Amino acid sequence: MAVLRRTGTQIGGSADPLWWGLAATLGLLSLWLPHLLSLEATHLTQVLVVESALFFSGALVGCLRPRRVWRWAAASYIAFAIRDIFALMADTAYAGAIPYAQAVIQFGDHAPLYLVQCLPVLAGAYIGYFISSAGLR
Repeated sequence: MAVLRRTGTQIGGSADPLWWGLAATLGLLSLWLPHLLSLEATHLTQVLVVESALFFSGALVGCLRPRRVWRWAAASYIAFAIRDIFALMADTAYAGAIPYAQAVIQFGDHAPLYLVQCLPVLAGAYIGYFISSAGLR
């Protein structure tokens, strides 16, 4: 019995930066989804929409790129931190302060929140991995 092997070629190096960017972009879009949909609902509804979108974005990227799926949660984590740092730099209230010190303080305050928001991405990515490894896609 012949064993079928997957073969593929990559032109111009690795395609991983594209997937890192896609995972980060989907994570950021998930955070902005209640504002994009103009949801005027309760805070709980907005949190459920955001967390569901994070889960499904992780599942999508995990299904499409099932190798080392923990990376997609890490990409979202990095994107959340960069988003907050840029928001801090654009805030006029901190214009006179040392921006690096404020960025470090804000990152230290929000790091656990980023981690909690990355858990649905990680769970979705592993679900996507199991779907692609089972051949259900």
